[in-house]
Amino acid sequence: VIVGGDTGRSSSGIILDVTVIGEVINNRYLLRRGARDGDLLGVTGRLGLSGAGLWALRHEHNAPVLINAHSRPMPRIDEGQWLAAQPGVHAMIDISDGLIQDARHIAQRSKVGVNLDPSLLPVDADLEMFCREYNLDPYEFVLSGGEDYELAFAVSPDDIDEILHRFRREFHTPIHIVGSFTDAWRGVRVAGEESDIEGFDHFR
Repeated sequence: VIVGGDTGRSSSGIILDVTVIGEVINNRYLLRRGARDGDLLGVTGRLGLSGAGLWALRHEHNAPVLINAHSRPMPRIDEGQWLAAQPGVHAMIDISDGLIQDARHIAQRSKVGVNLDPSLLPVDADLEMFCREYNLDPYEFVLSGGEDYELAFAVSPDDIDEILHRFRREFHTPIHIVGSFTDAWRGVRVAGEESDIEGFDHFR
């Protein structure tokens, strides 16, 4: 039995683990649990760059933008605190295991399903150019590339326009709506179908 949340697998002989302890401001915090039927799935920033950067490193390709995204991720702390303060945002997670895997985490904990719309997935220009050069599928990196540390969150459709308007006045970070939650089924689907694409799982 594994008790605890910070579990991982490594072939390294040295493991450094950092625990941050703090206090919740005004008793307002978001969990993975909380997404509701009809909520929209939003994501911040650019997805898939870190995963592509890792691929570039492993294959010794020159891709400084992607490699920098992998080596020096920028966690969305200010954006996360702002979103957490909005009553219309019901659940949130950072994208460390890939969008499809972390959307699944929200869905599982919320006991709902989530459907990702491929036509709404943001594909960064640097990622698209890199994938074209090496005959790779950018959507695989967007869906399954981990360690982007962007945010995925469930937001009420009634509040989304106001939240997006105010967010864009506050931050330069883009937000994309990429799917929706439903209580018609459980788990995660892409374009209404189950997908073979998986995110990162330490113990798979």
